[in-house]
Amino acid sequence: MKTVVFAYHDMGCLGIEALLAAGYEISSIFTHTDNPGEKAFYGSVARLA
Repeated sequence: MKTVVFAYHDMGCLGIEALLAAGYEISSIFTHTDNPGEKAFYGSVARLA
């Protein structure tokens, strides 16, 4: 099954990983752009994608 994901932060990363583990094919991921000057303490959906 295919899906489109809108995600951000740790919950977005966990959701993407769960969908992949369940066998979904992710055709597109939409997220916020990471701020290069910010020290992110949370998961990056952009890096995961």
